[in-house]
Amino acid sequence: MTGAERRGIRRHALISRALHQSGTRVVVVQAPAGHGKSTLLEQLRVECEQRGDVTGWLDLGEGDNDIRRFYGHLKDLIVAMKAQGEHAADRATRSADESEFRSDWLLSQLRSIGRPASLFLDDAHLVGARPTLTLLEQIVSRLPQHVQIFIAGRTLPDIGLARLTVAGQAQIIRAQELCFTRDETARYFASIADLELSEPELDQIYLQTDGWPAALQLFRLALRHPLLRRDLQRFGECPPEELASYLAEHVLHQQNVSTREFLLLSATISRVSGDLCDAVLCREDSASQLAQLESAGLFLRRLDREPQWFTYHPLFASFLVDQLRKRGNGQIVELRRRAADWFAAHDRIEDALEHYLAAGDQGAAADALERWSDRLIPLGQLMTVERWSERLSLAEIERRPGLLVQIAWALGFLRRQSRLAPLLETLRRLPALARTDHHADPRLLLTMAAFLEDNLQTGDSLLSRVDVSQDAEAGSFRAFELGAVCNVRGYTAMASGDFPAAHQFFARARHFCGPSGTSFTWAYCVSLNSFALIQQGQLHEALSLLRSSMLDHRMVEDESIPQASVVAAYVTALYEADQLEEARTQFQRFGDVIASTALPDYLVVAFIAMSRVHDAGGEPGKALECLDEAEAIAYAQRWPRLGTIVGWERVRRELVRGEFDRATALAERVERLGDFSTGSGVQFSEDVHGLTIGRLRLHAMLRDPTEALRMITTALGAARRKGRVHRQIKLLQFAAVAHHRRDSASRSQQYLDEALRLAAAGGYLRAFLEEGPLFERAMQDNLIGVRSLSGESPQSRTPQDAFLSQIVHRLKKSGESPGMGAGLGEVRRVSSVRSVERFTRREQTLLKLLAAMVSTTEMAQAMHLSTDGLKFHLKNIYAKLGVRTRMQAVRAARDLELARD
Repeated sequence: MTGAERRGIRRHALISRALHQSGTRVVVVQAPAGHGKSTLLEQLRVECEQRGDVTGWLDLGEGDNDIRRFYGHLKDLIVAMKAQGEHAADRATRSADESEFRSDWLLSQLRSIGRPASLFLDDAHLVGARPTLTLLEQIVSRLPQHVQIFIAGRTLPDIGLARLTVAGQAQIIRAQELCFTRDETARYFASIADLELSEPELDQIYLQTDGWPAALQLFRLALRHPLLRRDLQRFGECPPEELASYLAEHVLHQQNVSTREFLLLSATISRVSGDLCDAVLCREDSASQLAQLESAGLFLRRLDREPQWFTYHPLFASFLVDQLRKRGNGQIVELRRRAADWFAAHDRIEDALEHYLAAGDQGAAADALERWSDRLIPLGQLMTVERWSERLSLAEIERRPGLLVQIAWALGFLRRQSRLAPLLETLRRLPALARTDHHADPRLLLTMAAFLEDNLQTGDSLLSRVDVSQDAEAGSFRAFELGAVCNVRGYTAMASGDFPAAHQFFARARHFCGPSGTSFTWAYCVSLNSFALIQQGQLHEALSLLRSSMLDHRMVEDESIPQASVVAAYVTALYEADQLEEARTQFQRFGDVIASTALPDYLVVAFIAMSRVHDAGGEPGKALECLDEAEAIAYAQRWPRLGTIVGWERVRRELVRGEFDRATALAERVERLGDFSTGSGVQFSEDVHGLTIGRLRLHAMLRDPTEALRMITTALGAARRKGRVHRQIKLLQFAAVAHHRRDSASRSQQYLDEALRLAAAGGYLRAFLEEGPLFERAMQDNLIGVRSLSGESPQSRTPQDAFLSQIVHRLKKSGESPGMGAGLGEVRRVSSVRSVERFTRREQTLLKLLAAMVSTTEMAQAMHLSTDGLKFHLKNIYAKLGVRTRMQAVRAARDLELARD
């Protein structure tokens, strides 16, 4: 036990409430400094250990705002706790399975401890980054029954406490409850040897402190001074802060000269150890001095994670520094600079940065950050780079081109455009774009900035001059840069349709990231490789690569920025394979990360896939929300090309819904925005989305099928030459619809056969479930009777036949509920009990127009009706058909026309 614990009065009521209230899994202690939060946590830990719990303690710091570092600290703590468990169900620390990420893996380790466990997190107010708080929220909301977590801080952490409190799973202990009662105050002073207080003196102390623990402890230390006891009555209404300073001064002057000097000098350092103090204070007895101070209860606390290290209570440390400042600032600055040098020499760079900046030495801090960033960026710890760079002046950063490049890399991938812009402007003004002393290459950064700005042509021209055949030390910043170059060159090769070259560049990227085990380059390499496979018709291979990558330790440990790219690819592949629930699960987990950090093309394909998942599940409102969010991000980040891709997806939705007037209006609006294609081939986000595909779909399904076929011939030839199989499938489908509209059944069937053959080989099921009634009608007329319903024996069926059977099954299944995606099964179900004779002559004419998918405007004109009059007749038709949506009415009308024929 610490000195504070030995001298603390046990808070029986608070301990009993925290440990014995039924259903409580989370206890949060929230109060300003000096209220005994850490002391209460220490007492709770002792109680938990005495009842047989496995315990673990984590002192949080500002560095834990970087999600990867927080996860690392928490993982080490839980693994150590697991090792304590004598009856652990599984002592081996296993890898995560496919569904497990940070929170899942940590919770699985907690479950495997096998006996009651308690986690203690102190100084939680130092952590405010959303990713870190999200991880903590995921853990506290799903704690195993045998685990409790205790959190202390000056503010309430944003981890869903309101919901947990209402459910009876969390309780909050606040400042007023931490203050001592009159009885606890009396017991506290009675426990002190050689210090007897009268009842009037106790009353006066309690009145003046209102039970504030810090002030009571200062009274305990200072009351041995006779003058203080004599003056007790005259303190009167002295504010608590002034009282604390007065008492602290008495405590300080009661110490001998050597101890007093040690306190004053060492308090300038945020955390202290014997070795550090010996070096900085030029002493040889610091370890024993620290032990004596801890034993005396002089506001010094041993750090649990590093027992040889200590920290002063912030109130007492602030008082001591104020006392030392009376001698002048020079000594404080020198002490902090010496401490910073010691920290830097012992590779404690974050502590070094803190003390260099506290000493006002921005230059030394910038040098330290430049060296540290060589390691941080390849590891994906971009938020740490950003956090410390914000405390440096722009002038200091500009004096170090290498640091400028490193910070710009971090800000670029974090999408901090406003802070990135001046750094890029400075880089462009440099007299020569050459590598710096620390191997940060401004040319590569400017290239990446061009890609982040969606300017592929500029980026490609710069990259082509970079030699990627050179080697680099594993894990170095140079290896990170060259790996990034290989990924981008693979991306441009993929866009041009040179897939062999793309895969060669991805292999080279793996070479640079593989030996070091770093995640940043690896994640982008995996995702780009997967998108290349999807485009080449190898969906099964892409899914296999992505599933194995999701199990990689780098995904579990670095569930952050680069990993958003892997999940974007995974969600896309799952959607194409019609594995919608898994796609939904992954997007729900990573949607926020994708939205906040993913690069342009990754973001748009993931959001479109999720929008279609919502539509397929009968949630059109949520589908639109996805598209709205993607479009808002595109415009906020000045990515107009992505805005047009989203716009064409909106057009597709309206076509599928049968809202042809709205589809036409939306298409006109999107086309007025202009053509923002990069001219650098076909990016993976535009393989089956975007301008070209959108225009072809519109012509094939609504406008001019002849023009559609002319355009498709050109696009299909290019796709075949480049091996873009996924694109071919989509183009062949459009050609089938266009020929069907021209009453060319044989040509329509020919294109559908080829589309099915390509799709069946790769398993692109959703490609046949997302184009709506016109395409379904083409399949129904040309293929269903010929293949899946032909009565062939199972032995004679080809993989293509089996694939078509899957399509029919899915369409029937989706037809069980109204909304987008209703299929062939619904047509038969709705219309089988209806007869065309039940409709008036005008309604029969309208049924024919519905079956032909004539727009509302054209229908009104043909029938000489006003818009309101048309709506009245359509409402009657919907009622007679027993349908609720236009698409259901279209399918039913078609089926009635077939029945009458």
